[in-house]
Amino acid sequence: MPQALFDNHLAFMRSHRGELAIRQGMISITGETPGLPFWAPCNDDAEVPQACDSMRLLPWSGASWPERLAQQGFAPAEAFTYMELAGDIPAPAFCDPGIEITVAASESDALVFAATQGAGFLDESHADTPRWHACFRERALQHFANPDQTFYLASLCGEPAAVALVVRTPGLTGIYAVTTRAEYRNRGLSGALLRRAVEDAQVDGTRRIILQAMQGSYAEAFYGRLGFTPRFVSRQWRRA
Repeated sequence: MPQALFDNHLAFMRSHRGELAIRQGMISITGETPGLPFWAPCNDDAEVPQACDSMRLLPWSGASWPERLAQQGFAPAEAFTYMELAGDIPAPAFCDPGIEITVAASESDALVFAATQGAGFLDESHADTPRWHACFRERALQHFANPDQTFYLASLCGEPAAVALVVRTPGLTGIYAVTTRAEYRNRGLSGALLRRAVEDAQVDGTRRIILQAMQGSYAEAFYGRLGFTPRFVSRQWRRA
């Protein structure tokens, strides 16, 4: 069910972004992470919270929301595709023989993961970048030993180059935070990480493997080539 895919995403958000609450038909995630608060209505009866500037709509949020948000000055923005692996992940077309994949097993490993995550995702010129680096370090240290999560680090010829994070909920493995440092891209690192995550999940007996990507992005097309198929789309609305 689509709800199970979103519940896995919420488990990631709760662990790595902020505090989760569900009240009066509205999901909220609040905290110090840039981009919060996160709001998503569960049904048509919920009300737009005060000082809310963005809202994530889900297929089950209710049919009235687009019109209601437009009337309150919101406009549709980016959309996110929730995807699920439809079969076995294909063998790589190319994979650099120097790739080694390990799992974070210590605080020092967690800090290397966080630094590589930041280097892959962040624009160092952006004002929020120091806060994101701090968030990545804090959450990696907090959760690397969590039995429901796995922090994968791919090295190329001994240098930390790419990461991926797995979050497990009942019956589902969610893959998050897949990124590669710019100087190591196009070497097969992301594909190697995804194949390792999928293989480990299948060994553990989990057949449902999911992830999300921005609709229309390179990542969405890349995941599609690996056998991930769309299950539903969630649209962000922002106050104009």
